[in-house]
Amino acid sequence: MKRFFIRQPTETVVLDGNEHTHLSRVLRLKPRDEVILCCGDGYDYRYRIERVDKNSSVLTQLDRVRNLCEPRVHMTVFSALMKGDKPELAAQKLTELGVNEIVLMTTKYAVPQNSMTRRERVERTCMEAAKQCGRAGYPKVDLADFSELPERLRGFDAVIFPYEKATEYSLSAYLSRLDGANIRTVAVVVGAEGGFADEEAETLIGTGVTPVTLGKRILRAETANIVVAALVMNALGEYA
Repeated sequence: MKRFFIRQPTETVVLDGNEHTHLSRVLRLKPRDEVILCCGDGYDYRYRIERVDKNSSVLTQLDRVRNLCEPRVHMTVFSALMKGDKPELAAQKLTELGVNEIVLMTTKYAVPQNSMTRRERVERTCMEAAKQCGRAGYPKVDLADFSELPERLRGFDAVIFPYEKATEYSLSAYLSRLDGANIRTVAVVVGAEGGFADEEAETLIGTGVTPVTLGKRILRAETANIVVAALVMNALGEYA
């Protein structure tokens, strides 16, 4: 059953804009067809299409059920801005993996770009990926400068910081030290193609964050985003 995202479920919903266009012109759905509407609250709302007009569609609610695809752990990925379509690729896979928030960071080695435009593109990618994989919501997308990171990392139950110069812990060794049953919020911090500058890494380490190594091979930035999120989710029981 096709999925659409809305702000608030009510007995009667009017879809317009891009969601109406997708329903009426791309999928060519008709009155009496049924769809799922989601608003990010963890539920799937089943609706019946009553009317499809030129600029809007009218739907009525039939029932709701809890969505079983949403993770127990709330993960935020702080991802340094990358060039090309790499942010969209990473965002697509992070959405499928169950990530709840993606923060696009400006760092010393991040590629300069129109951040607001990039944010909109990444958010669209997240929405489409969430529809495909059956989630009840899609990741919130935010922007931040690296200088904001120490403050924004406060309050997380765990922070995962892959760093190519780390020596003390591998990612797997660090994850084995965590009490997964008591972790509800986790942050993952991933650098750009050039990694993190020494002073940026020192800033994070100075706040008490433990750097971890991903092994002998240097991963591309987009690969690191995906691999680390998947391994952390697995270690915390999300794929059991």
